Amino acid sequence: MAADILSPELTEERQAIEQDYETWLATMFAGYAKYDLAEHHHTIWRWLWAIGIDDRPASMVAILARGAAKSTTAELGVVALGVRQTRRYVVYVCETQDQADKHVATIGAMLESSTVEEHYPEMGERLVGKFGNAKGWRRNRLRTSTGFTVDALGLDTAARGIRVEDQRPDLIVLDDIDEASDTPRTTAKKIDIITKGIIPAGSTNVAVLAVQNLIHADSIFARLADGRADFLRRRTVIGPIPGLRDFAFDMRTDGTYRITSGDPTWDGGSIETYEALLNDIGPRAFMTEVQHEVNTVEGAIATADELDAIRVSEGPDLQFSTVRSLVMIDPAVSNSPSSDETGMQVLRLGTDGLVYQLADLSCRLPIDDWADRAVAAAVTFSASVIGYENNQGYDAIRSALQHALDRAGVTDVVIREVHAGKSRTVSKAKFDRAMSLQEAIRQKTIRFVGHFPQLEQQIKTTTADIIGPSPDRLDALVHGRNMITAGFGQTVNVETHKRKTIMGDLLDRKW
Repeated sequence: MAADILSPELTEERQAIEQDYETWLATMFAGYAKYDLAEHHHTIWRWLWAIGIDDRPASMVAILARGAAKSTTAELGVVALGVRQTRRYVVYVCETQDQADKHVATIGAMLESSTVEEHYPEMGERLVGKFGNAKGWRRNRLRTSTGFTVDALGLDTAARGIRVEDQRPDLIVLDDIDEASDTPRTTAKKIDIITKGIIPAGSTNVAVLAVQNLIHADSIFARLADGRADFLRRRTVIGPIPGLRDFAFDMRTDGTYRITSGDPTWDGGSIETYEALLNDIGPRAFMTEVQHEVNTVEGAIATADELDAIRVSEGPDLQFSTVRSLVMIDPAVSNSPSSDETGMQVLRLGTDGLVYQLADLSCRLPIDDWADRAVAAAVTFSASVIGYENNQGYDAIRSALQHALDRAGVTDVVIREVHAGKSRTVSKAKFDRAMSLQEAIRQKTIRFVGHFPQLEQQIKTTTADIIGPSPDRLDALVHGRNMITAGFGQTVNVETHKRKTIMGDLLDRKW
């Protein structure tokens, strides 16, 4: 059936299901779109749905976790643009030809589905020549009777001058083009292929959709995320969006891992699913594949191996017979989704002279809420001091903490402030302060009781030239270590490291 001789009934039916992308997805591919879209999915679909025939939109770069439907979204997007006839020639690019072929095969299965046959019958028909021979419906190419074409292209086989007859690609999808083992030379070669061979082969109205999780700190997508990439400069970047926000985990007595906190970033993920994956692939792979914690940046405070070397497990063998404990805060000066975090770390000094990092309770909250959180932590971890950085000279911070202590009826916790040294930039000041932590990690005078994924990511990626959000978790740890080793307040006697349950409900609250 040719697209230009549709029946009035079919035309009206299409108009009804194409009124918005959510209606279209629910009607056409309910099996693929069975979970509610997260906001980052909505952003991609709004971009797809707004593309007009002659538009050359800014590129869309979506950095999503493994299991967050990034490839499924890209494949469905290709079908949506094809059936709505806003794009005619798509090149689906992956690291290898085999990967690209599999994505094109999935798109082919979507086009041959019963719902496409019902609502877009011409899209499920293969393009044939005048002698009845198929003109393209194979493992690396799809061509429908409307002329809509999808080609699979691996960077390992990519060549210049991509085209079909007189057509040039008007949609380029980049999906999983980075690999963990890529060397700088390999990455540079891939960028050359993309920027000198693939994108220039596009039509005047070409659109680019790029989806992947972060693989390593110098990958193509890492460069697109932090601004180092000098190509696709007109781009909207989503993410990196981790699988779980506020993620933390520990180990059970049987040796399996348990997720102790975390909020899935979309309905298709669950704590149970992620916990099973964590146990199947291990923490290192999980932190990369799901949480975007990439390899250590050169010149950072510490490497992943150095952090593993100071890690100890929480349990009855970890003794603190005479200790002093501290909750240290690096407060944010504003509260909004784009504000810096309030760094909040809990540390304890053991009789062995080592500093033990016990908890990362950093958050993005109004001042009264994080003050309550700090007091709850002080009670739970038997801390005698709440410390905070006060470079701005704000009396409001001390006042908020004192009010929080009064609300909780806590009278045996002292509030102390620290004034950080000045430097030519905030980033340089934080990095200079962190040099003392680097030395402590290398000399193993500090120990991490368990895993602190977001804190550790800042340690592994913070350099003298910090790119991205301020490393406030790291800064709180540095100030806390310095304060607790310098000595303060009263001594608390605890036979073993067991957290109090007093006010535990405050720490369990979803802040």
